Amino acid sequence: MVALPLHIAWSGLRILNPDRPRQRRSLYRTVLAEGMRDDLCRFLNKGILLELWPVLRKLISTAIKDVREEAFPEELLAEAEYRMTDLPKAPADEWESVTIDITDAYGKRTYVQLRPDQL
Repeated sequence: MVALPLHIAWSGLRILNPDRPRQRRSLYRTVLAEGMRDDLCRFLNKGILLELWPVLRKLISTAIKDVREEAFPEELLAEAEYRMTDLPKAPADEWESVTIDITDAYGKRTYVQLRPDQL
């Protein structure tokens, strides 16, 4: 159980059970929205924050979301899953290009096209 101080949870539920998914999301949303820097360090776990971020980013204000996303883009990239498919069997000099499909932690897709001389 986590008891949030009044300066963070000034209305509503103050004692939350982080083992329960809805209460864990509520805890993280409340601390992100109302907490100060020390509160973030005290109440939030980086791994859990990154895991919950795709949902949390839809529940907090745009201003808070933008500040938080600027603060941890490298962590999101470090947690990304990289998958490589087989390259075409034809020799590289016969390829025109290879297209790389990247989906980031927010579900946004980006395509990068590379010529053989760029690989």
